[in-house]
Amino acid sequence: MIYVFSNVEYPEERKISPATGDLLVFLNKATSIFYYKDHARKMVIHRMKEESYGSFIPGVRNMVVFGDEKSDRIPPAFIQKLKKEYDWNYPIEEGRSRCATTGYMAVKYISSLFPAEKIILVNFGYEVKRSTYRCPWHNWKFEAEELAKFQHIYTADTADRSGKIKVLVKTLPWLGDNIYTSAVMENLAASGKLEVNVLSHCTDLWENCHFLNKNITEDNADYIVDACNDLPWNTGTPHIIEGTTRHIADEINIKIPIRYRDPVIYADLPEKRKFDFPYVVINTGWQNSAPAKKYLKKNWEKLVSLCPDVKFIQIGQKANHAEALEGCISLIDKTSRTDLLQIVRDASCVISPPSGVTHIAAAFHVPFISLAGGREPESLAHYPCGVTLSTVGTLPCCEKGGCRCKGFEEGERKCKNIYTDETGDQMGLCMEKITPEVIREFMCKIMRKEK
Repeated sequence: MIYVFSNVEYPEERKISPATGDLLVFLNKATSIFYYKDHARKMVIHRMKEESYGSFIPGVRNMVVFGDEKSDRIPPAFIQKLKKEYDWNYPIEEGRSRCATTGYMAVKYISSLFPAEKIILVNFGYEVKRSTYRCPWHNWKFEAEELAKFQHIYTADTADRSGKIKVLVKTLPWLGDNIYTSAVMENLAASGKLEVNVLSHCTDLWENCHFLNKNITEDNADYIVDACNDLPWNTGTPHIIEGTTRHIADEINIKIPIRYRDPVIYADLPEKRKFDFPYVVINTGWQNSAPAKKYLKKNWEKLVSLCPDVKFIQIGQKANHAEALEGCISLIDKTSRTDLLQIVRDASCVISPPSGVTHIAAAFHVPFISLAGGREPESLAHYPCGVTLSTVGTLPCCEKGGCRCKGFEEGERKCKNIYTDETGDQMGLCMEKITPEVIREFMCKIMRKEK
C-alpha cells in the first residue's frame, strides 16, 4: 500500500496507522512527514520542479528520495511524456513549463514506479476539489477527474476542524477589495492556526473557495474582524495584502506569515475566449467614493488615438462615471461579473486607475498599467505583472507618501492640487503628470512583451 500525503498545512493531519510494509509519500508542504520519520519505508517527492515553487521540507528540494538511497530528480522524459497526455487549458509553452509538475504528475509518476501497489491519496484537496486556482493555465477539472479514480481518505473533518480559532472576516463591499482579500484569506488559512469564513457582499466570488468553513457565523465565531488596511500610506508602506493580513493578525493577537502575495479567482470560468483577437482592456470610470482616481476623458481619447492599430475594449459602469470613447468596443453596463473576469483573463493588457480590474489582472498574471498618481504609493497595490504609474513625491501634498485624497469638494481629504482643463473638467495635478504618451509607451512595451 502507498499513502500519498498532500496539502496539509490546512488542516494539520492527524496520524493514520499504516502497516509496517506500507510506503509513505509526502508532497507539497507535507509537514506530517515528521510524524512518520522513523517509518521503515518512506519516499518523498517534492511537488514542483523549480526551486522557487512548492514546499519547504528540510533537506528535500525537487528530489525523489527512497530511504537513505541517493536522491535523484524526476526524469525529464517522464515530464515530457505527461505533457503529451495532459489536457491543458491553453496550449502555450509558458503554461506548460509552469505547470509540468502538479499533484496529478506526482501521483502518475508514483504509479509508474510501483504499478502493482494500491495508492491511497490523503487529504488531496479534500473532496477532490481544486487545491488552488493560482495558475490560470492549469486544467483543474481534468486533474480532479483523474485523481478521483484513486481511493481518498481525509484525516480531519472539513466542516469543523477542532482546536483552531474560528475567525469571521468581514470584507469591504467593493470588488477590488474582495479580490485582494482572497490572498489575505489564504494567508490566514495556511497559518494552520485558524478556521476562517468571510462575510461579503460579493458572495459569488467566494462560493468555490475550498478552505472556507461556512459553518462559522457571527453567532459562533471567536473573532469577527474587518478586512481593512490601517497602515499609513507612506513611501515605505507594504502591499495592501500584507497590510490587511497584519491588521487581522493584530486583532487576533497571533503571528501570521505572509505566504501569498497574489490574488486568487475561485470562480469557474468558460475556457473559450469571448473575443478571438488580441485586445487591451481600459477602465475609465471611478467610484463616487474616490473621484481623485479620475483621469480626464480627453486623455483617454488621446491614448486611443495614439494607438490606431490596437483594439480597445472598454468596460465599466455608467454609475461609476464610465463614458464611451470613440474607437473602442464599449461594454459599459454590458458585462456580468463572470464576463468581466473572463475578458480581463484573456486580455493582452489592462489599463485602469487602481481598481478591482487591476487586482483581477494580477490574479490572472495579465500585464496591467495602474494610474495611481499621487494618491497611492507604488508599493500599495503593485504586482510583478503590472506597471504602477505613481507620481508620489512629485508634489508637496504627496512628498512623504500617498495623499489618500478622496475628491475635489470641500471636506475631509480634499485634493489640494487640482488641474482644471479648458472645459472646467478637473482631476488631480498628480494625474495630469501621467500623460497619454507615457501610458502608450508602457503599453507598447507590454504588447511587444518587453520588460
